[in-house]
Amino acid sequence: MANKKKKRKKRAPGAPVPAQPEDREARKEAAQREREKAIRGYRRGRLVKRVGIGALTLAVLGGGGFLVVNAMRSASQRDERIAALGAEIGCGPVLSDDAGDLVDEGAGHVGQPPTYENVPATSGPHFEQWLPPGESVYDVPFDPAFEFRAVHNLEHGYVIMYYEQEGDGALDQEVLDELTSLARSQRKVIIAPYPNLQDDENLVIVAWNRAQRCDVSGDSAGDVVDVARYFIDQFREGPEAPEPNAA
Repeated sequence: MANKKKKRKKRAPGAPVPAQPEDREARKEAAQREREKAIRGYRRGRLVKRVGIGALTLAVLGGGGFLVVNAMRSASQRDERIAALGAEIGCGPVLSDDAGDLVDEGAGHVGQPPTYENVPATSGPHFEQWLPPGESVYDVPFDPAFEFRAVHNLEHGYVIMYYEQEGDGALDQEVLDELTSLARSQRKVIIAPYPNLQDDENLVIVAWNRAQRCDVSGDSAGDVVDVARYFIDQFREGPEAPEPNAA
């Protein structure tokens, strides 16, 4: 069942005026065009990289390289399939600090929540105590105090799925239910509402210095889970995280 739409909370004086429906549609169309352009560039880059590595592998391993290249080809095909699927359902490519899409905000323990440049945060100073292992589903929005601890979880190799909980752009209940089940079935995966997502996104999946931004609908629930699961497989406890093997 779809979420019952709720009115957004009143904005503070001086806050930006919410986008009107027609503005939101225009932004969504522009965002979709940008996603498709980025996907095409991503796929070209992946293909060049795969071909170069495959040729080198064949040269080094001779006949045995056939199996290696076959495995690499399968991985490449999965990369392309998920990238295309993501673009189709409203997800952009994975953003990273390496590509200059995100700011590497460092790490370290501090006593007060900083103002993170990346929203939601994907790295940065954080509280010394992280969110407890085993707690994967949160119903309350991650205000600065919660996010302050959650960044420590990212440092430990966690993946967090943030979603829009209220208003016209709220994540559909069917998608939320499927992602909640996914979070409960996985290690080091958290799902939680986030209060300050952009108007053209209702789901943002983050790991340390990695993020994927989406605006998805209820009729794509299964595909959303496929994209989220792939992100988890790629970046949970990945080498990008400073302490991937911590609890």
